[in-house]
Amino acid sequence: ADVTDLKHLQSAQKDQSFSFIEGKGLYLSKGKFACSVCGGVYDGCEHSQLMEWTAVTDDLSVINQGGNYYLTKDITLTKQLNVAKDAKITLDLNGYTVSSSVRVLGLNNASQLIITDTVGTGRIKSTATAKDNGMVLNINNAGAVVTMYAGTLDGSEITNANNGAAVNVTGTFTLYGGTILGGQAVNGGALRIAGNGVMEMYGGLIYGGTASGLGDNIYLASAK
Repeated sequence: ADVTDLKHLQSAQKDQSFSFIEGKGLYLSKGKFACSVCGGVYDGCEHSQLMEWTAVTDDLSVINQGGNYYLTKDITLTKQLNVAKDAKITLDLNGYTVSSSVRVLGLNNASQLIITDTVGTGRIKSTATAKDNGMVLNINNAGAVVTMYAGTLDGSEITNANNGAAVNVTGTFTLYGGTILGGQAVNGGALRIAGNGVMEMYGGLIYGGTASGLGDNIYLASAK
């Protein structure tokens, strides 16, 4: 595999020493190879495969057609990034921030996105003031699937949102780790689950939201 840079595999969250295996997306943790995506024991997790990683510098839209990517600097977006239909994307925030004054990410088609952060300080942040839904992440299609292992979805400076200031779910959202920081909304200061939306939460934190209507942090409009 063509691995441009292996440093993104290191995790400051853990105090073990690390050994990198080129092209495998692995680090050595307590004598066992661990996956750089989910931190699970390699060969015992769903990501046990050869993984090519591509560095992202200035243009986040390069991730749109699919693949495994890691940030190398903070990125500011001026317009929403819409994930392409059928794309399968893994994004390692690598300790950096993707920010925007509008909605950051939208999944309006059947597509898959994995969010992780192998450093521990990475975040996706919106400071939007529009009366809309899911201004950090809008999972807006029944066939859209997002899995989050680490990082922060930061809606703490969002004001005047409609439903789910930070995250709106009408597809499938699985949270294994990381943080969702809420902002201000009518319903669901942090997150809304609506329509055919499905959310499974095995870890992580959701907090910080305020709502003038229902659900300071989580609003279950209709969900599974």
